Amino acid sequence: IEQLCLYADRDAITPAVVTHLFGITHEGDIFNVIDAVLSGKRGDAILMIQELLRRNENAFQLLAVFSRTLAKILELKVLLVKKTPPMQAKKAIRIFNDRTYERYVRLAKTRSLAQLQKNFNAILRADARLKNHSLGNDIVIYDLVDTLIQNR
Repeated sequence: IEQLCLYADRDAITPAVVTHLFGITHEGDIFNVIDAVLSGKRGDAILMIQELLRRNENAFQLLAVFSRTLAKILELKVLLVKKTPPMQAKKAIRIFNDRTYERYVRLAKTRSLAQLQKNFNAILRADARLKNHSLGNDIVIYDLVDTLIQNR
């Protein structure tokens, strides 16, 4: 927030300023991709990714949102095992919308720790590939999608 305030100085903080400073563009669309992947809908996910990449979406941002989502699922899984009350669990993973929380609960209950570990390993592999430019960004993201769907 401090960085944003310094950048904007006395100007209004608009969505365009945030996008320029942090590269955040179509995060809602990225969450739709994640929903498709975690539901096993490869075709839908690939079409949405193609559109995001066509609009010059940052592949690292895609990866970051995948990582944050899986981290929340893992954190919730641990909380559910500990029988944490829903209100405390919602607060802990910073999700306050009941419908979104229930979706995360379903995902946490249907994934094992081993599956989540495989997913994080796939994200690390994709991150390394993006950083060393060993493959095109689209190929790296498509491979990640395939791996995450296989690890469902």
